Amino acid sequence: ILFLVFSSIVNAQLPGYNFSKTLTIHNSQVSGASNHIDFPVLINHIDTDIRSIGNGGGVENINGFDIRFTTSDGITLLEHQLEDYDPATGSITAWVKIPSLNPIIDTEIRMYYGNSSVIVDASVPTVWDANFQGVWHLNNDEFDATINTNNLSGSSASNETNSKIADGERLSFNDRLTSGVQSELQISGDVTVEAWINFNSIQPGTADN
Repeated sequence: ILFLVFSSIVNAQLPGYNFSKTLTIHNSQVSGASNHIDFPVLINHIDTDIRSIGNGGGVENINGFDIRFTTSDGITLLEHQLEDYDPATGSITAWVKIPSLNPIIDTEIRMYYGNSSVIVDASVPTVWDANFQGVWHLNNDEFDATINTNNLSGSSASNETNSKIADGERLSFNDRLTSGVQSELQISGDVTVEAWINFNSIQPGTADN
């Protein structure tokens, strides 16, 4: 999750789009000494300019489908996954696949919006490369966001709650989210697991369970 600077631009637009902004990813927020290739960057932002047309903004599609991202050249489209969009507030949560994220210099991309001809979600699971065996946002049921379709089961819409990134799931002690017996998740070697978890309380000696 990286710090972004949004600024309006006046350069030529991607064909069919009325508006665009430059997004700057500060190199100081990028770890390591070499470029990160095909890195999914979280865009988690509220901007009144990207409210829907009916709410005083410039986004034509009520679901935010006409929001697209390009490299700094303004032409090369970037793969993205729209996790959440609120047309009333201009709140967007999206994951954008950056071809090369530089830890030495800032990385600029562009966000376009305002295209009445776009009516289909351009989100793609390939934002997450083959190293990701499963990604679950938990604000859209328990669907796997990767190409592996390792969907979870065992919870319900009534458990949905506000969270750090869009909405999440509220789980009690005995609740379970399971994925069945998908081969991609039968990992015997090294594995990295990342999650945002807000505990109401942790009992001594149970944190590892």
